[in-house]
Amino acid sequence: MLGQCTSAYDTTIIGMSAARDSDIQHKITRELAVDTADMLSVQFDESKIVVEVGFIGPGYALPSKEGENAAKMFATLESAYASLRAPPARE
Repeated sequence: MLGQCTSAYDTTIIGMSAARDSDIQHKITRELAVDTADMLSVQFDESKIVVEVGFIGPGYALPSKEGENAAKMFATLESAYASLRAPPARE
């Protein structure tokens, strides 16, 4: 966000939180941004802080059938690839 201030690039930057609710994450982000802006002597518009918290909750990081299939496929293919690249066995 502060890079946006120093370059005058007008866009919206959305911060994602998977561990904290919006108020807590907003406060932490605001404190860091204000302190850094002071150090850099730049103006910072606090209304630019946008925190998306839709990733918090019991549904986050629960595996899907598609994800499980992808993990199994990766493990199978990686194992086959690793065995092709493995050095010859010593006798």
